[in-house]
Amino acid sequence: MSSTSTPKQLEVQAAPNQIEILWETHRRKFWGLAVVVCGIICVFYGIKYFNQKQVDAKWTQFAAASLLQPGYSNNDLKVPEAYAQFGYTRTAMALGELGADLLKQLNKTDEAALEKAVAEADGEHKPYFILLQARKAMLSRKWDQADALLSKLASDYPNHSLVKSGDYPVQARERVKEKDPDPKEPVDPNKKPEWVAAKAGSVVSLLREQIAEAKSYQAPDHFQKAAIPSDAPKYKIEFSGSYGSVVIALFDKLAPEHCKAIKDLVEKKHWDKMCVDEVERVKEPKERLQMHFGFASTREADRSKWNTTDKSEAEVAFETTNLSHFPGAVCCRPGADDKSQADRLWITGSDLGGLPGMDGERVVIGYVVEGLENIEKICRAGLTNQQEEEAGRGRPTDRIEIVSITAVQ
Repeated sequence: MSSTSTPKQLEVQAAPNQIEILWETHRRKFWGLAVVVCGIICVFYGIKYFNQKQVDAKWTQFAAASLLQPGYSNNDLKVPEAYAQFGYTRTAMALGELGADLLKQLNKTDEAALEKAVAEADGEHKPYFILLQARKAMLSRKWDQADALLSKLASDYPNHSLVKSGDYPVQARERVKEKDPDPKEPVDPNKKPEWVAAKAGSVVSLLREQIAEAKSYQAPDHFQKAAIPSDAPKYKIEFSGSYGSVVIALFDKLAPEHCKAIKDLVEKKHWDKMCVDEVERVKEPKERLQMHFGFASTREADRSKWNTTDKSEAEVAFETTNLSHFPGAVCCRPGADDKSQADRLWITGSDLGGLPGMDGERVVIGYVVEGLENIEKICRAGLTNQQEEEAGRGRPTDRIEIVSITAVQ
């Protein structure tokens, strides 16, 4: 019986589908297309990243030049519990702090620095720098200069968002005053604060309203600088070098003891050859300019021999004049036991009224009537070291002598 072998089973292969055929046929094209697409995406995001870096650098530079940087970099801001319970958020507090920081920085910035920033700014940033210039002028109460800058901004950029009028331009709105809450009643954490109605207009028009209000404002009589009496005794103080001279007028009816002591000291040439021993030019909370002289030891060429603790040679009883520390105020250094030192004089170069240790604490006996700019110049003289420069208070580097003080007829 013959044996038969089992035939080998035929191997059956499935036919390739259309997608596989298409892939095999055009594989290189697909890979090439994928590379091109990836390349386009990389180029697109590379250009976007590069452009964004340029924008970031541009606005970072603007923030620094426009004095906003200190406010933006305040990461430690916390909302006090007393504010949080009335709905204040960190964002609201940060915006308030940013505005306060900007005003502080503006107060410290020289006008020349802002002019330089305007000259170097491009068309996108220049309107904001002009606005800063106007705000700086307003802080310095230079109303006409501020109005002229706002006019320039409106004329050069009539379609800018700072100039165009709208129903709700950028503005600070005051919170509506509420009655004192009953301490026995719980505070509603969901109650939203109410704000006064927004003013229509533009940033420029709102600032112009503020300027008009400031120019028309009349302070109450007790806040106005007293008029100099026609018969007021006057004295000319001559300073050494390029610091010029000033003429002061005294209120001898309001401070008779002080004025009599000063008359006697002038006749004795008491202050001749003494030096200005201290100047102050602190800028916060508002600019404070004043200078002091009256220590006999400052006649010494060697400053290490200057002694600012010597006893006064002309102490008189404290006299209440109700005169305020307006720019140019002539004041006597306070002494102990309700005394005042008529031989040690402070002369102010700016308005110090309302600041601690001023009105009511020192006897204001008169005002500068000529040469106030020279007091400002002395107050801005260089100081002896960096620590004093940073503090804004110290001895001037220049030897500024009192050449003479003489009566003016």
